[in-house]
Amino acid sequence: MDSMLIWIVMFAGAAIALLAVFLVASEKELKRKNDELDVLMQQYDEILVRIIDANFEINEKSMVIGELCQELKNMNKSNDNCPP
Repeated sequence: MDSMLIWIVMFAGAAIALLAVFLVASEKELKRKNDELDVLMQQYDEILVRIIDANFEINEKSMVIGELCQELKNMNKSNDNCPP
């Protein structure tokens, strides 16, 4: 009976040790994935800033083009009123 108890304790210890190895391995993998996620989030932020800047630039150019179109329309209207 005593030898059975010793074997049970040894197997329990071995099982706990094996679980500890799995825990350490999964922690390392989790840390690696977290680092990858941080890099991806940084790249995402940089791309988002570029997109926002490009959108702002496009909006500015669009407003300038709209103003130029309006000026051309006004010039055409004023030229239509002139006699030939």
